[in-house]
Amino acid sequence: MCSSDLLTMEYTRYGFSNAVSAFFEMPTSDARALLPSHLQPLEVQHTRSILAITAFEFTESMVGHYFEIVLSVIVPPMVEAGHQLPKAAFFPFIVGTSTDASREHAIARWHLPHYMKPIDMSLDPKDDVMTVKVSEKGKPILDLKVTSHRFAPVRDLDRK
Repeated sequence: MCSSDLLTMEYTRYGFSNAVSAFFEMPTSDARALLPSHLQPLEVQHTRSILAITAFEFTESMVGHYFEIVLSVIVPPMVEAGHQLPKAAFFPFIVGTSTDASREHAIARWHLPHYMKPIDMSLDPKDDVMTVKVSEKGKPILDLKVTSHRFAPVRDLDRK
C-alpha cells in the first residue's frame, strides 16, 4: 500500500476486549517458504526466524463481534529515505476469523490471505495467563497460553 492509498482510505474502528501476541522461533527455511520471493525473514540468529501469533476478540466493528487469529513472519522493515525508521514489520501469511462477515470484510479491506472457513475461538484471561484456543468443528488448530512476565525498561529512541 502506498502513502496515497492511505490518504484516501476511510478509517475503520475496531474495539476489542482482549488481544495477545506471542513470538516463537522457527526455522528460517520454513519462514522463507511462507514469504514471497521479494521478502526475507528477520533472523534472531543464523537459521532461526520469528513466527508471530496475534489473537483478538473484537467487540466493536463494522461487522459486529468476532474473533481473529493472525499468523505472521517477522521481516526487516522497508526503509524509505526521509521517513522515520520503522521499528518492526510483519508479513501476515494467514488470518482466521470466527464469522463469514468478518472474513469478507477483512479480505475486502486489508487484502490478506484468509482461512476460508469460520473458526471457533476463545481468549480466556485468568491469573496473568491468556489462554487462546482455536478449532474448527471440534478439531483443534491451535492452543496457546501466554503468561505474564516481568517487563524490563527499554530506551525508546523516539522519545528523548
